[in-house]
Amino acid sequence: MLQQQILTLLFINCIIALLLCQNAQAGPTLYLPDSPIAGHPRLFLNNTLIETAKQRSQTDMKEYYQWIYSRAKMLAGESDHAQDHGIEAAETALVYLITEKPEFFDTAKKLLKASIKFYRLCDENNKVVNWFSTSRINAICAYDWLYNSLSLSERKSMGLDLLTHTASVQPVFGQKLKGRNYSDHSDGFYGTRSLAWYAGIAFYKEGIDDALALKFINQGYKDYIKMLEYRKNLAQDDGGLSSYSLNYEMGACPWAEFNFFHTLKSAYGIDMADKWPYMGLWVNYILWNRLPGNRWFGSGDAYHETNRLPEWQSYTHLAQIQHFYSAGYPDYSALAAWLGTKFEKQKFVNTWPAVPFLLSNKQKPKAPEEFIFPKARHFESLGQIFMHSGWGDEDTFVQFTSGGNVKMHKHFDENSFCIFAGGFLALDSGSRPEPGSHLSHYYSRTIAHNSILIHMPGEKMPKYWSAGFAPGEPVLPVPNDGGQNQYTGSRLAAFETCDEYSYAAGDATGVYNPEKCALFLRQILFIPPRHIVIFDRVESQKFGQKKTWVLHTARKPEIQGRIFKADHESGRMFCQTLIPEKAQISCVGGTEPFQSGGRNWPLPDDFKIPNNHELLGQWRIEVSPSNNKRETFFLHVIEAGQAKNLKQAHPASLISENRMTGVKFKSQNREVSVFFALTGEAAGHIRITEQNKIIDRPLTNKVQKQSGLAIDTENISDNGQ
Repeated sequence: MLQQQILTLLFINCIIALLLCQNAQAGPTLYLPDSPIAGHPRLFLNNTLIETAKQRSQTDMKEYYQWIYSRAKMLAGESDHAQDHGIEAAETALVYLITEKPEFFDTAKKLLKASIKFYRLCDENNKVVNWFSTSRINAICAYDWLYNSLSLSERKSMGLDLLTHTASVQPVFGQKLKGRNYSDHSDGFYGTRSLAWYAGIAFYKEGIDDALALKFINQGYKDYIKMLEYRKNLAQDDGGLSSYSLNYEMGACPWAEFNFFHTLKSAYGIDMADKWPYMGLWVNYILWNRLPGNRWFGSGDAYHETNRLPEWQSYTHLAQIQHFYSAGYPDYSALAAWLGTKFEKQKFVNTWPAVPFLLSNKQKPKAPEEFIFPKARHFESLGQIFMHSGWGDEDTFVQFTSGGNVKMHKHFDENSFCIFAGGFLALDSGSRPEPGSHLSHYYSRTIAHNSILIHMPGEKMPKYWSAGFAPGEPVLPVPNDGGQNQYTGSRLAAFETCDEYSYAAGDATGVYNPEKCALFLRQILFIPPRHIVIFDRVESQKFGQKKTWVLHTARKPEIQGRIFKADHESGRMFCQTLIPEKAQISCVGGTEPFQSGGRNWPLPDDFKIPNNHELLGQWRIEVSPSNNKRETFFLHVIEAGQAKNLKQAHPASLISENRMTGVKFKSQNREVSVFFALTGEAAGHIRITEQNKIIDRPLTNKVQKQSGLAIDTENISDNGQ
């Protein structure tokens, strides 16, 4: 066994050396000292930080400490059979460092040995330990934290096992084990690649394989810097990380940055967070996603069970922002503190047991109303625009998707929109069973979103990631829903926001099959407090290719002529079709709400969410022209607000001016007229009259610049002059 491990390390050593040579020019310059601090611990903790943890365990962190202490006591009864106990081993090792009681050392060592045994068995049988590296990094931490109390032989044998496992799961010349997560700097970076940094620090200059450990340090450092650069470029001056879905943005993704910052500090004494302020600005993205009741629309691969913001780790993530950015970016920290108060679970998680003891600089909360925010915010890389009438529980919120470049867990949903006002009135439909064809054959598709379908018989639709078909499901190809075939590739043609309105235009032509789509240009205008105007220009390549305008609702809509009404919770929406003038309006759903390609794609019977759950979108409205000419226009006016304030739809009339088509309606005491160009680039005109105040100006053809928490209002004045 020992000889085999040594040969494995020698082989991997050569591979890592080759990888380092290949990446030498592309990688960042290393500014690390020659080696980590002498002695142990080094990962998250060092001797100084242990003393801090001891003090805080009896003061402000007493509740958290008592929780992990009680868990460590219970873990004494665990067997030493091969099982992954990485997190539990780290928890118990931490309690040992704080208490110095031998019973916790014995338990932690037993759990660590059981984990190592499990990793070794997985390697020997070509099995995957876990999609995430979390437990294994924690096991390495447990080794590091127990190091000073281990015998020399235990240090060598356990260290060799952990280092060998780390080496054996690195990607080698493209050979990959199915189910193993090799995610790199452009993904979640919580797979096997992330192990290198921690293993290198823990085992360097311990006489096991110092050369390989140093290579792991260098490779790990390069990978983390690459990740920071990549995510910084995505966040730009807006905020947001590497995933289209908050399940990941507020789940495992942020740990990569935060843990790197913590271990640089503990092992090298380097404070690096202030060089990467995008992690503080991340709070801006969370804020704009947030809806009343601490919910969100559920973009990308969300479950749509409650649509509540992810609870489990969010409080800890927000505390990290306060810790790292309170000095240099106090507004980020104060806003993070306010968001932290909105979660029911205001407790730290034990995913990384030592981290809560490292977090300080708790800030005084500062609510959004204390800032000067715009009425809309554009997140460029994520391709999302959020519009609202205010931050209150009875305000109206709109999300529009266009022009991003992030693909992680994104759907075929360009130029789609969602609306919330007292409830989810226009929503993304479906959920993500694993396994189950519902995810790959319906939920990820354009038909499950509020966008446009262009039907071309015989079109083969692209695949989407999937855990396969559920037991008993027929194995069928992806249906032709008439939707998009690219996640990204649309272009945001225009965006502006002011107190009176917010406007965006998206050209999604590039995300459809070019054999069917010559143009899909959507212009969306939100006029607070509750009017949304949507104008679509759709041109197919051939006569006869049917176009369908889609809007999903939680409950069954009531159709009366060209107007339909849909309620959810305390909210209500009226939607009026003005163009096509001879529209075919139909309602799809009920017992078969997830229809696409001529059949329903239900959730598996054993899935945690039933098929009739309202937040999955039980119904959809489909609007099509009476003929299938190449060019089709759609013009809709939506009112969304509290049902108590919306007894009936307010009149909206079709108007025209200067070869543009448009709509006229009243919004509170204002007369509103909006016009849209029928040809050329996205263009139009808006006129709002209220007493002596008049807005009368073209809709912009530029994308308004925004930065940080505020807005650049250059070239946009109150009177439009």
